[in-house]
Amino acid sequence: MYEHASKLLRDSGISMPKDNSASSATILSQKRFHDIMATLDEKSDAVSMDELIPILLQHDTAKDTLAVKERDGFVWLLRGYCADESVEALRNKLPCPPAVSVKQVYNASITNEANGDILDKLLMRESIMLQCEQAGSLASFVASVLRSIQCIYFAREWSNLRKKQKRDFVNKAFSHHESAFLAKTDNATRIAKKKQAFKSRHAKVIASRNELWRIITLQF
Repeated sequence: MYEHASKLLRDSGISMPKDNSASSATILSQKRFHDIMATLDEKSDAVSMDELIPILLQHDTAKDTLAVKERDGFVWLLRGYCADESVEALRNKLPCPPAVSVKQVYNASITNEANGDILDKLLMRESIMLQCEQAGSLASFVASVLRSIQCIYFAREWSNLRKKQKRDFVNKAFSHHESAFLAKTDNATRIAKKKQAFKSRHAKVIASRNELWRIITLQF
């Protein structure tokens, strides 16, 4: 656990010395590790939906420092999450739908214009703005979960490919993602340069997905 925490700290910009001396970076990483574990000891049961929803809406953490947010994120990861009793029960706990359509906002805004009570009208304006903000937070979380699922499946399936299959995929991905560029030029030198840049960037993306796969499968 300490080694993995230290790796994440290094990736966040805190360099660990090669000689493992008691430098300030080592002391800081150890302090943060013990801070994480102390916070986990205070509450180690799985995070409930009642606790998770305010976290997602950032009601309580908006003014926290980055270090505190990273600590809490680590603690939530280690605690895990428990599902609600049903989808309907979870839906009733949400202050707004995970996604508010433009049409919904438009209709509410038009209806509000006919309100003759200026105070009620202003209150409704604030309610519409808050609903949009909350829906945006929830929608972003849902999107991030779905994206992470795709990343994990990609990394698992990628690990089973042969070298030739990996090369074929990168070539296919380049043709797909850079189709607009390829449609505008037939210059071999430009295409080769663009492809090399794409392969380098794409390799970093795959490495990141593989790291997520390692974390999920606890391959430390």
